[in-house]
Amino acid sequence: MSRACSVQLVLQDPEAKVKAIKPSGDCFYEAIAAAFTTVKEDVRDYEDVCVDDNDDQAMALRRTAATAVNEEVFQSFSMFHLAGLKDFSFMKKCQNVGDLRQRLLVTGVGAGAGQCLWANEFEIGAVCSALRIVCLIIDNQAKETGNRFVRVGEVGEEVLKAGKERFVILQRSRREHYDLVLSQGEETLGVFTREELSDTARKLWQL
Repeated sequence: MSRACSVQLVLQDPEAKVKAIKPSGDCFYEAIAAAFTTVKEDVRDYEDVCVDDNDDQAMALRRTAATAVNEEVFQSFSMFHLAGLKDFSFMKKCQNVGDLRQRLLVTGVGAGAGQCLWANEFEIGAVCSALRIVCLIIDNQAKETGNRFVRVGEVGEEVLKAGKERFVILQRSRREHYDLVLSQGEETLGVFTREELSDTARKLWQL
């Protein structure tokens, strides 16, 4: 079964389609940038996104995640490393917040997929906060069906009251690789309002 057919069945949406993102290590950031492009928005235009000269959209999002690192995050990552979690083995070379920020800035495009940090929940949450979105993740690596539908990101109360919540749907596979889920109706969408999500999607993520 193709990925497109699979996601159509999961979401009960015949217009759903998976946009494959190259597994470069920057896939999460590239997927988000691609989603916003469908609604003619550039993530670099958001005031909470950190942009340096010559940053493309994906790099600006990676920089935003790196900038969100503080002492609390550093201590948490250090604790995960000391607990023996393999995904945090990179922390053995990070002595402080600055080291961790620099490590997060290493891109797959520049250093190779095996040399950069792929986005985990912290980075996803930081990007969601900056863009005021919620990521809805279909986790194909989840061992139990009940853990397959993950929601990351919280929007502010003002956004909720105004009914301006927006969502991006991602499909996770092979550890931390993300592809983008689009809806191809009269127009192709990668960023959705609550009303634009299928009834099934709202139920799956309990929205």
